[in-house]
Amino acid sequence: MRKITAHELILSHYFEIYRRHYGDRRLTDNQVLALAEIAAFALTSLDPQIKEFWPWNNEYYTNHNYPHIIGLQNELKYIFLNQKSFD
Repeated sequence: MRKITAHELILSHYFEIYRRHYGDRRLTDNQVLALAEIAAFALTSLDPQIKEFWPWNNEYYTNHNYPHIIGLQNELKYIFLNQKSFD
């Protein structure tokens, strides 16, 4: 449950970060939700430090209820792994 709870918290925080810092980009709520979901999957499974919180479950999920984001999710995985900052 810890990983699921973290995932849900990231969704909420992502929307807040988007609205506060990137709202001028004028994405739809569905587009922001897609990016939030992708960020939540990445942040709860790809970062080596976060894996210590749930070592029994480190899968980067692509088998989820949002099949329309899987292509973008896979593309952004490599950007996430090579990022220097959240921006």
